Order: sequence, then C-alpha cells, then structure tokens
Amino acid sequence: MYCLGFAKHKSKLILIQKSHPDFQRGKLNGVGGHMEGHETAIESMTREFLEETGTVTDEDQWSQKGKIVGEDFEVFVFEATLRSDQFNEIASYAPELIDAEDLIHNPDSEVIYIVDLSLIDTLHDKQKMLYNVKEIIFSKGKNNVYR
Repeated sequence: MYCLGFAKHKSKLILIQKSHPDFQRGKLNGVGGHMEGHETAIESMTREFLEETGTVTDEDQWSQKGKIVGEDFEVFVFEATLRSDQFNEIASYAPELIDAEDLIHNPDSEVIYIVDLSLIDTLHDKQKMLYNVKEIIFSKGKNNVYR
C-alpha cells in the first residue's frame, strides 16, 4: 500500500518529478511512497512528505480524497493546504516550473517543483503528469476511486 499527497498553497502546488520506477521516470506526481507496516495512511503521508520535502506537516492538514486502485496495489490519496511558512521553506530550494518544456527529462534523482495550478492542464496534455491531478484535487468527498 502507498500514500500520495498533493500539497497546495494559494494557486501553487508542490509536485515531485519521479526518477523511479521506470514507468514513472520523468513524470510529475504528488509526494508519497510506501506505507510502512505499522503506519496508518495519514501517518505515512506526513512521514513521506517530510522525507521528500524536508517540511513538517500536521496530520490535520491532510484530508483523504480517495484511492487509486490497481490489480496489485492501492494508493491512499490526500490533499493538504500548506501554511505560508511551510510553503516558503519549500520555495527556498524548489524551482518554480513556468513552462512545461522547462521540465528536466529523465532525472537521475527526484526533483521537487512548485507548479502553478494554471499549468496543470498543459502538463497533463503533454503527458508530463502521472495522474489527472485536477480531477483529484478538485474532487469532492473522500471516497473517490481513481484508476
């Protein structure tokens, strides 16, 4: 089982360009990873966000949006609204992606980006996104199933 989080601040979204596994290489996605055996989904989400971004978030900042379900996997999907201090901490090192063509192709390491929500459709159309992020972050409820 996995967790996946989309953290926002105003019109900005924190995304990570994946380096692995191969089918995700070079694609943008939310921050997340494997759930450890003893963790709840929300505990896993806060741990993964800290590990990937270096920024501490509180469990109550994250709300579950649903699940991505496959034949042999399940991903708990979350959304968070970052406080200004949390966003500024990430913005101090993360580049802002202004144009879809500025995305580094097939990085050897994962890169955190700040992306304006207005760029999401273009990134999705150019197949730079792993999932339809707008469908996830603008959906209502917490029991949605994405495929």
